[in-house]
Amino acid sequence: MASTRLAVVGGGDRARHHVHQVYTVRDREYPFSAEDQWSIVGEAAYKKHAPDPPSWTQGISDLDPEVTAVFDPDKAARKRLGQLCVDKGDDPTLYDSFRALVDDGSFDAVIVASPNFAHLEQATALLERGIDTFCEKPIGLTLAEHDLLIEADDRSDGLFFVGFNLRSHPVYTKISELIDDGTIGKLGMITSHNVRVPFPPGFRYSDGRSGGTLLEKNCHDFDLYNWYTGADPVRVAAIGGQRVLSKETDTIDHATTIVEYENGVKATLELSLFSPFTQGRHRSYFVRGDDGIIRTPEEAGTLDLFNRTTASRIQTRPNAAAGEANHGGADYRQMIRFLRCLQGNAIRPASPNDAKKAAAIAIAAQESIKHGPFYRIDDEYNVKPE
Repeated sequence: MASTRLAVVGGGDRARHHVHQVYTVRDREYPFSAEDQWSIVGEAAYKKHAPDPPSWTQGISDLDPEVTAVFDPDKAARKRLGQLCVDKGDDPTLYDSFRALVDDGSFDAVIVASPNFAHLEQATALLERGIDTFCEKPIGLTLAEHDLLIEADDRSDGLFFVGFNLRSHPVYTKISELIDDGTIGKLGMITSHNVRVPFPPGFRYSDGRSGGTLLEKNCHDFDLYNWYTGADPVRVAAIGGQRVLSKETDTIDHATTIVEYENGVKATLELSLFSPFTQGRHRSYFVRGDDGIIRTPEEAGTLDLFNRTTASRIQTRPNAAAGEANHGGADYRQMIRFLRCLQGNAIRPASPNDAKKAAAIAIAAQESIKHGPFYRIDDEYNVKPE
């Protein structure tokens, strides 16, 4: 099978993370680490004797991605990313013009990892040409921009893959499975605490360029909330502001958000961007049902499950695969998933309509902080004050 040729738009931190995952996938024969002999033995045994081998036994050597093109308007950034590719054995063409990259077309798919304000124009241009496109979140800065991308996706023959990497995270996918299996009974409440150091300097400190802190940072969490509840958000309220990071920025650095769903589930999110920390993880979840609670503890790759008379710890992965330092393995698994989608062997985990639904909560919360108190979300995921 021929290798999958990828172009990368953007030369910053997220672009480098994605390129790192491209080469992690290419360098591996199996999805887990080389020390995991069960993958090697299991792949051979299941392939020979099982009509439907489990996914963890299946190799990934057939994916074979390569980076053939890089664009960033900043010369130093594109040279750094290009050199990373050269160090891994590729020789990508470096472009100082997005249009030139698109016109050349020496690729099978494009990873859009540019700043948020560029996503609409770049993703639309690619989809209009029927080009398979991975786009980092948020896909747009406003709900109107999300509508334009939903329409572009509907018209396009290309795949539009939204970069909600937590949908590929072993912990958060396991939570979804436990909810769907009825392990904690009827879902009632979700709580997330997101405490971390500030964003690195750059576009994220401008609402006009990032879309706002809750859209930039927490559209991930709101997407998980939507996924877990299986329902539409209908009502949002939030408080927040600038506590520490208030110089030359109009973005908030803390917030508490409440979301009400049409099925009665309530979800809250607490965010702090000014809290240097030493704990092992900065995002923690508590998912409560009428027959149990799921909690994400400090130990990576685990969940705590509490029912009325029992408590247990669940391991969500057999070991740490190469590259799993990036978002707990989410980026690595997401790259495998994207490449499988390009082959036609997987279904994208989230649609641009899912992206708008998550964005609606973030934007409603940001409006609530500014103008208060409650905002409504209609059935097309548009926002208005109550």
